[in-house]
Amino acid sequence: MLSQKISRSTGWRMSHDSAIKPWQHESWLFPRDPLFDEKAGPILDLYAGRWDGQPLGPKDFVLSMDEKTSIQARGRTHGEMPPEPHQPRRIEAEYDRNGVLQYLAAWDVRRGMILGRCERKTGIQPFGRLVDRVLVQPPYVDATRLFFVVDNGSSHHGRTSVVRMQKTGHANRAGSHADSCELAEPRGDRLFDFPEKRC
Repeated sequence: MLSQKISRSTGWRMSHDSAIKPWQHESWLFPRDPLFDEKAGPILDLYAGRWDGQPLGPKDFVLSMDEKTSIQARGRTHGEMPPEPHQPRRIEAEYDRNGVLQYLAAWDVRRGMILGRCERKTGIQPFGRLVDRVLVQPPYVDATRLFFVVDNGSSHHGRTSVVRMQKTGHANRAGSHADSCELAEPRGDRLFDFPEKRC
C-alpha cells in the first residue's frame, strides 16, 4: 500500500515500467481459414521481395492498392489566422460540407511511395484510372513485372477483374499467374501479376 504522495513523473515511470498494462490494447483477429498460411504465404513473400522462391528483380514492383471511402470534403467557412507571438495558428471550427470523396491509393511496398487519386465514387472505372496512373509513372512504365495486391472489393474482385484488365490492355500478359488471384482469400486479398514488360 502506498502511503506517500508521488509526483506525476514517478507515477508515469512506474506505470511505464510495469510488465502488465491493462489500459493498453490492440485489436486482433485469429485466422479462421485452415489454409490461411498457404494462401497468405505468397503475398507475404511478395512483401518480403520474393516470388516463386526467387528474389524479385530491380524492375519488379509490388503495389498494395486500397480505397478509403466516404472522406468528408469540408471547406472552412473562414480563413485561418497565422501564428503570432504567444498565439498558435487559429483555425475556425465552422465548415461547409462539400459531399464526400473516395481516395484510391497504390502503395509501393518496397519503395514506400504512394500514388493516389480522389474520385467521387469507387468502382471499376475509378480503379482503372488508378491503374492507368501507375502504369505511366516512372519506374513502373519500364517495369519487368508489376504485382498488384488488392482486397476483394467489387471494382477489382478476383479472376473477373484480371479478365477485365486484360480486355482493356492493362494486363495483356497476366495469364502466367492468373491462378494466383485466389491466394490470400481469408482476408479477401487478391493478387494480380503482370509479368514481362509494361502492361
